[in-house]
Amino acid sequence: MRKQLSYLGDCERHRRGCQQLHTTATRYEEATPFPNFPGPKWFLAVYIRDVWSRLPELKAAVTSVFGSILKVDSTKKVVKKLQGAAAGSATWVTNVGNEYGEVLMSVVTQSEGVPGLQKMAEGLMMRYESTRQ
Repeated sequence: MRKQLSYLGDCERHRRGCQQLHTTATRYEEATPFPNFPGPKWFLAVYIRDVWSRLPELKAAVTSVFGSILKVDSTKKVVKKLQGAAAGSATWVTNVGNEYGEVLMSVVTQSEGVPGLQKMAEGLMMRYESTRQ
């Protein structure tokens, strides 16, 4: 587009110069027409391709473990509120959170201590190692 405008401007300056010098008029080639501007469907298709190309990174960002300070909190209060068939089936709820107050993981166990939380701890360590934090 800039080249076209530059060409048309040069043609106009040359035409004025020829008029001032009373020389014969020169015939100029027509500028090539502007290409058609892409429509909304094209922009949507390009956007979708861009998102699809970044989908693994977007999924990782949404589901990743954020933060570097983990805090573990166990409570019986949540378990006491279980009703129906689940009532009395668990004794502890352990939550793992980060420094932003986001709960990263919750585990309901039948007993307090290492046996019930071992898999949770291994899973968290694996997630942190895979993200290299």
